[in-house]
Amino acid sequence: MAQPIDIANFDFSVSPRESFYKYVNGSWLIKNQIPGELAMFGSFELLDEKSKVDVKQVLDELLESKNGSIAAEFYACAMNESAIEARGLEPINNDLNAIGNITTKQDYFLLASKLCSEGIAATMFSFNVAPDDRNATYNTLFLRQGGLGLPDREYYLQDAKAGKAEKYKQYMTKLLMCTGASSIQAQTDSNDVFDFEKQLAEIFIPRDELRDPVKNYNKKTLQDLQQLCPAIEWKEFFEISGLRVDELVLQSISYFETLSTIIIKTPLLVLKKYLLIRYLSSAAPYLQQDIVKIDFEYKQVALAGIQAMKPRWKMAYEWMISLRDLIDRLYVERNFSSKAKEAASEMVQYILDAFKARIEEIEWMSNETKQKALLKLSTFKVKIGYPDKYRDFSPLEGKILSSISLWENKKIISKFNKDYRNSFYNKPVDREEWNIPSYMVNAYYEPTKNEIGFPAGILFPPFFYPPTDAKPHGEPALNFGAIGGIIAHEITHGFDDEGSKYDHEGNLSNWWTDKDRANFDNKAKSIIEQFNSYMFYGEKVNGQLTAGENIADFGGLSIAYKAFKEYQRKHKVEPSSRFTVDQEFFISWAQAWRGLVRKETALMLLTVDVHSPDSLRAEAALRNFAPFHEAFGVLPGDGMYREPFSIW
Repeated sequence: MAQPIDIANFDFSVSPRESFYKYVNGSWLIKNQIPGELAMFGSFELLDEKSKVDVKQVLDELLESKNGSIAAEFYACAMNESAIEARGLEPINNDLNAIGNITTKQDYFLLASKLCSEGIAATMFSFNVAPDDRNATYNTLFLRQGGLGLPDREYYLQDAKAGKAEKYKQYMTKLLMCTGASSIQAQTDSNDVFDFEKQLAEIFIPRDELRDPVKNYNKKTLQDLQQLCPAIEWKEFFEISGLRVDELVLQSISYFETLSTIIIKTPLLVLKKYLLIRYLSSAAPYLQQDIVKIDFEYKQVALAGIQAMKPRWKMAYEWMISLRDLIDRLYVERNFSSKAKEAASEMVQYILDAFKARIEEIEWMSNETKQKALLKLSTFKVKIGYPDKYRDFSPLEGKILSSISLWENKKIISKFNKDYRNSFYNKPVDREEWNIPSYMVNAYYEPTKNEIGFPAGILFPPFFYPPTDAKPHGEPALNFGAIGGIIAHEITHGFDDEGSKYDHEGNLSNWWTDKDRANFDNKAKSIIEQFNSYMFYGEKVNGQLTAGENIADFGGLSIAYKAFKEYQRKHKVEPSSRFTVDQEFFISWAQAWRGLVRKETALMLLTVDVHSPDSLRAEAALRNFAPFHEAFGVLPGDGMYREPFSIW
């Protein structure tokens, strides 16, 4: 195992008082390059590679066993490239004919609904069953804007992104030519589809405005929706997907109101070409290599700057996520110990206790609101490592076969998963269900469940050093600085500018006094303004879009440090390097955010991602944090100094 703190990764020509990120990571950033298949490369990606290799071992064992299991059959199918090449377009011909045979707009939406039920993004909107934000014990249906082939509305509306728009048109043209269209006809159709999507983009709610859960919650009856957007026969549309809908939540009333007008005035032929493009774009990765390459050159090269395709097994790994419960148990048995889970659980409790103490001591919040904040904190549900129960996939036995096409298998699995999710409409929420695989290198907060989750995949170095015989407490300073910061970050999401609008039961509810909310908003505004002042690759960071994540980073740092100090009070913590334990805590924080990113990816993420760039995440909260200033002698006027500030 590599040294937890490797000074060979530091750049000692840089003062920690000027750029702590470069001080800790500078030599690593120079010595490393982004692998051709990746958009970014750093601590998360290195651990993700380990997780992928661990899962591959599970999949390879299933394949070698030849036991005919669902997972083995799908994996074998995904890896059989020669069979995929031999089939050509045969797997999609029936659907292409169905699209070509559409004669009315009503038929168009009935077919689009069928395709949606098979996991194909076929419409100008998305819909899914999830907990109701105002009645979080029950599930409802959410209807949201959607249907763009470029990453965001801004790509259609900003002249600066015209180059990407042109790449998208070329992509559509190539896809259409694969189905037999002439070059001239394909270009004409691509321009028509682009113009149609541009109309959608013009009525899209901007991403930063979508972050307001109150504003974007609009409960309607099906009859209300029919009156609002009469261009679609909604009852029939949802029934094709197996949904008998009486009520649902609209993300935006104005979007669906104007969408109806756009649909009515758009020629059926243009709608059919739009559906064809949506279908081909969904199917492309599962087809023969020439179409896979067209898809790669647009989605990966043009948009993200990626230089090489993933190995086939990594593509298969991504598809296997749809069957994750069949892999999870085997992955956990081979890779995650009960000791690691116990140690992570202990850390979570330290951090919850630190957050409780922080709520009790803050001066800007009244006693009335504090009591409700403490109630919410006390009811947090914590999920660590892996689920206690797994879904039953046995209905797929005999249906997922290595002998049929990859695309057909994919559609069968997608429909099975969609039907499963839709079956919860108007039914109680299953609060034991996990939403991500145990092998995922990630963490989450779910506001409607008031739940935090830390899958096994992220509970490894460099984020978490589990107990060993030699070190029964792991590496406390490093653990609290890395995974501790992530745990505290997720808890803080329950009290950021979005999560703070949900109560202890997961319902949208204003549990704040007006004065306390105003105090919070003023503090949040300071963070928004701070991030608005930052630049990355010559572009401004959107402080409003990233506000929730930035608030959570500030809270993650301060609460994790507070928890570490309490842990240190109860346990003797020795440094594992030449640094003090406090310095190790902050070094671990900066190492966690170590990473390289391609320029094309960085510019795209500045538009679409609610997270700030990693180098900013490593430094921004530290600049405002007095214990960091003390640990490294940072003074006013230094690059790493800003006036100490916190919300949580």
